[in-house]
Amino acid sequence: LISVAFSTQLSEDTATENVIVPVLLTKCNSKLPTYKAFNNKMSRLYASGIGGTAGRQYDLQTISFGAYYLDDIYALSGEKMTGIMTDILIDCLTSPVTENGVFSEKFVELEKKTVIDNIETAINDKRSYAIERAMKTICKGEPASVCSYGTVEKAKLITPDSAYKAYRRMLETMPCEIICTGCSDFDGVAEKFAAAFEKAGRHDIENTTIALSPVKTQTEEVTERLTVNQSKLVLGFKSHSDDDAALVLLQKIFGGTTSSKLFRNVREKMSLCY
Repeated sequence: LISVAFSTQLSEDTATENVIVPVLLTKCNSKLPTYKAFNNKMSRLYASGIGGTAGRQYDLQTISFGAYYLDDIYALSGEKMTGIMTDILIDCLTSPVTENGVFSEKFVELEKKTVIDNIETAINDKRSYAIERAMKTICKGEPASVCSYGTVEKAKLITPDSAYKAYRRMLETMPCEIICTGCSDFDGVAEKFAAAFEKAGRHDIENTTIALSPVKTQTEEVTERLTVNQSKLVLGFKSHSDDDAALVLLQKIFGGTTSSKLFRNVREKMSLCY
């Protein structure tokens, strides 16, 4: 896996436009300009794939891309898969399909529908919906309360020009982290990305910040009633601590994981929930 993650401050003004960027960049590029050509290429490369998504990390919105593929040592004909997939991923990021200097109107309209459908159907995944609903309450008035997948109203306003501007803002000014995972030594990957990003004109990189969420003086409880077979309960606790490791351990002990006290007692011993 080669993962490329850009990050920016979460904002209602830009969140939805940022969501459509990875969708537009990971299905074709200027060298493989149609969905069919792109998919055929991936199929010939041992069913490799290029994917992208937008999400939330504290006060930040992350726009992540990944190339997942068969490691070099397993390629039947000795193909240098790392080099091939690095080039394709870079082409997706720096050389997308455009018309008249912006994204293709056909592609944008198609993917706008996908984004809108994803937003409207988010409530169908009750677990994720409950967590998103809780974040709006827990972090009210803070960047972290902004819905990471955007809003239908904002999605309907996206144009080829506004989507392209969001893409260029990501490529040129957002801080970026690249992580490689696998058996390969990933020789040359860093140099290829450095050259491509320099050519893309990265400048004035955004200074992103994450602030501790202020602890509330009053406990707040929100109940939303839906027709479901299983209720979803989200408990949110704030802390003045910035010790991530300790907070993760706290979540493992008292959270909803299978090793937690909540799971073992409320579900396993008392059988009070599924």
